[in-house]
Amino acid sequence: MDGVLERAEATEVSGLPVPGGSGVQELLAVLDSFRVSADSNELIDQIRGLEDAKSAIAALQARAAVAFDLAQRREQTASGVPSPDLGQGVGAQIALARRESPNRGSRLLGLAKALVSEMPRTMAALETGQLNEWRATIPWHNGGPTSLANSAGLCEACNHTKENPGRNAKTIPGSRHHLEISTPTGHTYQSKAPPLPANAAAAT
Repeated sequence: MDGVLERAEATEVSGLPVPGGSGVQELLAVLDSFRVSADSNELIDQIRGLEDAKSAIAALQARAAVAFDLAQRREQTASGVPSPDLGQGVGAQIALARRESPNRGSRLLGLAKALVSEMPRTMAALETGQLNEWRATIPWHNGGPTSLANSAGLCEACNHTKENPGRNAKTIPGSRHHLEISTPTGHTYQSKAPPLPANAAAAT
């Protein structure tokens, strides 16, 4: 079965081969025209803006990975692949596309599925630059996998805070985004995220 990179046409941006894909060439052309400022204030704004863009791209990669997984499963089903074997090789193809090891490719696919299907708050934070991909993977990074049960859905600032020395945060089973937080002073607090805006509006 042809891989996602084998099906893509190559183009050239700044002399480098770039995999084809709807809209990707245009995005890379915009980046190619980007110029680093000479002004200190503008430079720090550019750094932050580029970081936000990286997060938004990571969110798009997650959605693309889930869509690719579904497309491959449909193609495999049509080819007569047995149900238990559906999805085989998808993680390896994603790894190739992202220049990662096959094992990490499978983990990235698992994270993408969790973000898209189970973690709307975390996904929204990633899309808007409030969270970067590494921060989104902290539960998985520490032995995960990231899932609805063990996710915190915290913004970038809160994630940085809970990583400070002497602080500890753990999820409480049975309720989404419910945390128990311990501070360096020995105090313990519980924090529970409010319902999504659509759910809150429906409840009023």
